[in-house]
Amino acid sequence: MPPIWRLGWHAAYTTVGLVPDGFAHHGFGGSGAWADPARRLAVAFTTNLLGAGGALGDTRLPELGATILAAADLRG
Repeated sequence: MPPIWRLGWHAAYTTVGLVPDGFAHHGFGGSGAWADPARRLAVAFTTNLLGAGGALGDTRLPELGATILAAADLRG
């Protein structure tokens, strides 16, 4: 998925798509964080092993984000 860059941050995305009101910053090797003000939710992921493909080639944070969004939406 191509990043949607802004000044210092970019759009938040998961493996199920963009978080409409979200904003994010993804770091090198798979670490990163994003927030969704509409859900009052923030997600951060830090790793001690670098992932493959640089900041946007690692899918661990997007996969984790999709699972967290599903859980948050169940919580209602």
